[in-house]
This record gives sequence, structure tokens and C-alpha cells, in this order.
Amino acid sequence: MAVLDREGIPPMTDPVAALQELAAEAMELKRYFADRLAALEQLRYEGRAGEQLRAEVALFERALDRVQRFALDLAKLGLGDRMVAVTEAQGRMLAQVVEAALQACGLEDRQDLRHEVAVQLRLAATADESLQPRAWR
Repeated sequence: MAVLDREGIPPMTDPVAALQELAAEAMELKRYFADRLAALEQLRYEGRAGEQLRAEVALFERALDRVQRFALDLAKLGLGDRMVAVTEAQGRMLAQVVEAALQACGLEDRQDLRHEVAVQLRLAATADESLQPRAWR
């Protein structure tokens, strides 16, 4: 650790984020080698020792293996379930904030306003940017 400190290398503060970053890099590498393989006319060539498999094939296979390992590691962490739980908690908190704001403005009995807030929140949550109000783009 002292050597890392002297070299100015910061410690890892978020191992999950580091794992996600490595997984993303492995996916990029896999895509790169997939493109390289698609561009090849042949997977083998004739070498001095006989027929040889192109290096791109082995590199692609290694990248596939790494992506699989990262995906399994991330799946074991249960991040998907945790992210859903966090998102649901954030949604509940936001609903409470909106409800409190409506009450503070004396608008708690306005069903049309509550409905429109719910509609806009659903639109904001969608991944399709074309469905989001212009103000949020």
C-alpha cells in the first residue's frame, strides 16, 4: 500500500463500480473482436507448421469467457434486484414529496392534478425520450 500511495495511485473506493467498469470494457473488447472476425474471409490459414487458427478467434473466445465471468460475478451480487428496490424506494419518496407539496399548496383534493402528476412521472420513467415532456429532454 505504501508503494501505491507514493505513486499517487488512489485506493479502490467502490469495488462494485470497478467490477461494472471492467465488465463494460470486456464487452467492448468482445464487440471489437466480433467485428474483426466478421471481417475475416477465413478463420484458418496455412502456416509453416500446417493449418493455423487465426489469433482473432482465440482472442474473441477469451473475451467471451471474460464477459461471462463478469456477468456471473455481477449476477451473484444481485445488483438487479437491489437496483429495483432502490428505484421503488425512490419512487415512494418522490410520491410522498409530491403529495406533501400538493397539500402545502392546498391542492390535495385536486384529482385531475394528481392524475397528471402520475402521468408525467410515468413518462419521465420511460426510456423512450420521445415520450418525455420537452422540458425534460
